Amino acid sequence: NWKVVIGLYLTGAASGITLIALGLKDLGPIGHILYKSSLEARFYYWQAAIRAFKDNFLFGVGLDAFGDYYGRYRTAEAVAWNTQPTNAAHNIYLDYAANGGIIFLVLNLILVGWVIKSFILVVIRDRNFNSEFIALFSGWVAFQAQSIISINQIGLALWGWVLSGLIIGFEINTRTDNESELSPGTSSRLIGQKKLGQSLSPASLVSVFIAVLIGALVAVPPYVAANKYYKALKSGDALVLQPATYAKPYDRVRFTFTASNFAQNGLNDRALIVIREGVKLFPNSYEAWSVLVGLPNASADEITQAKDEMKRLDPFNPDLK
Repeated sequence: NWKVVIGLYLTGAASGITLIALGLKDLGPIGHILYKSSLEARFYYWQAAIRAFKDNFLFGVGLDAFGDYYGRYRTAEAVAWNTQPTNAAHNIYLDYAANGGIIFLVLNLILVGWVIKSFILVVIRDRNFNSEFIALFSGWVAFQAQSIISINQIGLALWGWVLSGLIIGFEINTRTDNESELSPGTSSRLIGQKKLGQSLSPASLVSVFIAVLIGALVAVPPYVAANKYYKALKSGDALVLQPATYAKPYDRVRFTFTASNFAQNGLNDRALIVIREGVKLFPNSYEAWSVLVGLPNASADEITQAKDEMKRLDPFNPDLK
């Protein structure tokens, strides 16, 4: 009666998903349980991300740049509900779309499709219940579920990538040369046996080396710059902190934080030098312009320009006159 069981399961799953979807919008019998004000905020974040994606369809607004564009793409209704900014869409796939455009989104959806295909192939190949594999896939499904309403936080994102790789790797490593001769359940017992004695080909070794090299070239410079800045912060010395702010690749957070830190400690001249460079490098940073507005030694022209830029970047903000 496995067809009956599957039918009941799918019916129950569809009903549960429908109730949850309604509940998230404060509808249905469980709406009062599921609906929270934070979810309402997320709807506004999603709306802004979709608008940013539409206007920057191919390449997006830039990786990790949604926070600079949120003010421009949120609606007057969103501002009336809450004037607080955000730097994430609180939906991983909308973050991909808004920050990286259709190319980045499609690449990630291809990975999702690959995982689903791998799961289907394993289930078709192995009729027996494999608790380890089901646990892997259940964890991946749970990650996808939370990713709909969550930011791409590195601690969670790590598990999304790891589980995806494990599921795809499981499917690849349980393939056999002649599966038709095997009885149901045999393939799952072959994991690690089929290729255990095989060594990597030269092409594979070269590919791994190139991939690691590219990853290092991309990851090392930001890490070195961030580490240098962290040490400068710990020193508490303005003469050390200011040059560390200019470490490449540039980071708008470092410029705004350093300028604010200098201003709070009465070093307004240094603050002005840093933030002038900050708004030049990051003209779409609302925070950078807001720091410039607050400096007492900024010129009248600079303050006027900063206010105009803030209005451009957050047109519905009632605090900007």
